[in-house]
Amino acid sequence: MRGPCRLPAFCFPSRFFPLFAPHIWHHHFGKISVFWALCCIIPLATVFGPDTAFHEIAHVLLADYVPFIIFVGSLFIVAGGIHVRGSFVGRPIVNTAILALGAVLANFMGTTGAAMLLIRPLIGANENRRRKVHTFIFFIFLVANVGAR
Repeated sequence: MRGPCRLPAFCFPSRFFPLFAPHIWHHHFGKISVFWALCCIIPLATVFGPDTAFHEIAHVLLADYVPFIIFVGSLFIVAGGIHVRGSFVGRPIVNTAILALGAVLANFMGTTGAAMLLIRPLIGANENRRRKVHTFIFFIFLVANVGAR
C-alpha cells in the first residue's frame, strides 16, 4: 500500500527530537507519537475510507508489529545468556575488527542476532574511551542495518 504513512517526514521527529530537544522529547513523547499516528491515520481514512483504514491498521498491528515484538523478545531471552568475554581494549583496530566480524556474522545469523551478540563486547572495550559515540553509530549502520544486505 502506498499512502501518506510512507513519507520520510514521519521518521524525522523520532530521530532528531531526542538529539536537539531532549527535554521536550522525554516529557511529551506520547503526545508526539499520537500526533504522528493521527497524521497517518486521518489521511488514510479520508482517502481510502474508515473501513480500509481500520483493516490496514489492524493488519499492520497483527501481522507485522506483534510478530516482530515476539521475535525481538525471544532473541533477547535467548541471547541474554550469551556473553562474549575477552580483554578487549577499544583501539581503532579492535573496533574495526568487531565491526567487520559483526558485518560478516549478520549474513549468517541476521542483523539483530549479530548486533545483540557483539554490542556488549564493544561497549566493554570502549568504556574507558573519551570519544566513543561514533563507534556505536558505525556499529548500528554496519552490523544492525546493512550487515546482511
